Amino acid sequence: MWEGKSMLKNVDLYSRHSMARQIHPAEKFVFCVATIIITSSITNYYIILLNIALTTILHIYFKTPFKMVLKFASGILGFSLVSGAIFSLDLGLNFFIIIFLRSLNSSLALTFLIFTTPLEDIFSYLKKFKFLTDTVDIMDMMLRFLYVLEDEINIINLSMKSRGGFLNLKSKIRDTAKMAAVLFINTLKRYFEIKDGMNSRCYTGKHANLKEFKFNLKRVFAIGIYILFLIAMNILI
Repeated sequence: MWEGKSMLKNVDLYSRHSMARQIHPAEKFVFCVATIIITSSITNYYIILLNIALTTILHIYFKTPFKMVLKFASGILGFSLVSGAIFSLDLGLNFFIIIFLRSLNSSLALTFLIFTTPLEDIFSYLKKFKFLTDTVDIMDMMLRFLYVLEDEINIINLSMKSRGGFLNLKSKIRDTAKMAAVLFINTLKRYFEIKDGMNSRCYTGKHANLKEFKFNLKRVFAIGIYILFLIAMNILI
């Protein structure tokens, strides 16, 4: 749907157009984080596989972007496989399988959350708590500035490649250092430009909370029952 090298923008666009966006962000957050935490202490293959199957069904039902989910999941799994293979030399094959299944479960849960829930929705909900308002506003501004950084990186990277940069290992090391220096200078310039633009519009540092979400009691009950089931299985098995 959306092509390009802007990873942050692609993720944001997919999450904004997700079928699951109307679900309360707290429900999705609690479900994903709770299942990751609980399954991280479970050693039974079947319970972890059950949660993997459920998360996969949710991905399919809400039509998350398969290629991007695979890309994110493979990155997490790649790191876990390397570290798991090293530790499995001492702890055995069962340990390696458990690490692999837990990593797969975590990657599927995290990708489901990020591709169905824009950070803006999470921030919007957190602003309901007055003691978090200032912190969330800072987080929101930092997120917006990340888009600026990503744009600068893409522009500089494309410019250097068009001039014969990053051709070999030595060139990549040298050009990466140059890109970092240019990025730092350009980022400072963009910061002052954005600051002047915001001041000229009388920006006070506060963002309006425009989107309202409602809890679905049936869904909350189902999530609660499932989490209790995982906890019970963790204790009994």
